[in-house]
Amino acid sequence: MNKQLGPFWNSTTFSILIIIAGNFVCFVVQSSDITTS
Repeated sequence: MNKQLGPFWNSTTFSILIIIAGNFVCFVVQSSDITTS
Protein backbone atom coordinates (compact mmCIF):
# COMPACT_ATOMS: atom_id res chain seq x y z
CA MET A 1 0.00 0.00 0.00
CA ASN A 2 1.30 3.43 -0.93
CA LYS A 3 2.23 5.55 2.09
CA GLN A 4 0.42 8.55 0.61
CA LEU A 5 -2.76 6.55 0.05
CA GLY A 6 -2.53 4.80 3.42
CA PRO A 7 -4.23 7.41 5.66
CA PHE A 8 -6.84 8.22 3.01
CA TRP A 9 -7.65 4.55 2.48
CA ASN A 10 -7.91 3.95 6.22
CA SER A 11 -10.23 6.92 6.82
CA THR A 12 -12.36 5.99 3.80
CA THR A 13 -12.69 2.37 4.90
CA PHE A 14 -13.47 3.50 8.45
CA SER A 15 -16.23 5.81 7.17
CA ILE A 16 -17.71 3.01 5.05
CA LEU A 17 -17.61 0.62 8.00
CA ILE A 18 -19.40 3.23 10.13
CA ILE A 19 -22.15 3.58 7.50
CA ILE A 20 -22.53 -0.19 7.12
CA ALA A 21 -22.60 -0.65 10.90
CA GLY A 22 -25.23 2.08 11.22
CA ASN A 23 -27.43 0.50 8.57
CA PHE A 24 -26.98 -2.93 10.17
CA VAL A 25 -27.99 -1.58 13.60
CA CYS A 26 -31.09 0.07 12.11
CA PHE A 27 -31.98 -3.19 10.35
CA VAL A 28 -31.57 -5.22 13.56
CA VAL A 29 -33.63 -2.70 15.54
CA GLN A 30 -36.42 -2.81 12.96
CA SER A 31 -36.32 -6.61 12.84
CA SER A 32 -36.47 -6.98 16.63
CA ASP A 33 -39.18 -4.32 16.74
CA ILE A 34 -41.31 -6.33 14.31
CA THR A 35 -40.71 -9.57 16.23
CA THR A 36 -41.55 -8.12 19.63
CA SER A 37 -44.69 -6.31 18.39
